Amino acid sequence: MLARAPEIRIVALTASTDEARMMGVLRAGAAGYVRKDAEPETLLAAVRTVARGRTFIDPSIGHRVLRTDTSDETVKTHVRHVLAKLGAENRAQAAVRALARGVVSPEDLAAD
Repeated sequence: MLARAPEIRIVALTASTDEARMMGVLRAGAAGYVRKDAEPETLLAAVRTVARGRTFIDPSIGHRVLRTDTSDETVKTHVRHVLAKLGAENRAQAAVRALARGVVSPEDLAAD
């Protein structure tokens, strides 16, 4: 789908809560990952978040993934990939380049 229409944003609906499957789906281009039996409010939040250009992981799945011993390494791997794609040496440089390219807005970087 993304090859034909790269501007679309995809939310995957799944029965799987497996981290490897979730990561595969996200690497394939999905911007959201939600359980099929999620509450309607969760699905709506996913659609709205993805429509704003951000990534959404079903909280019930995200909590399980974060409890695993490999979460830190997974995050470090993703950060390393983002830095490489942006040609940045550190997170601050990545943020500046992402802003310049319109990947994120200043509001996306603001602390909550």
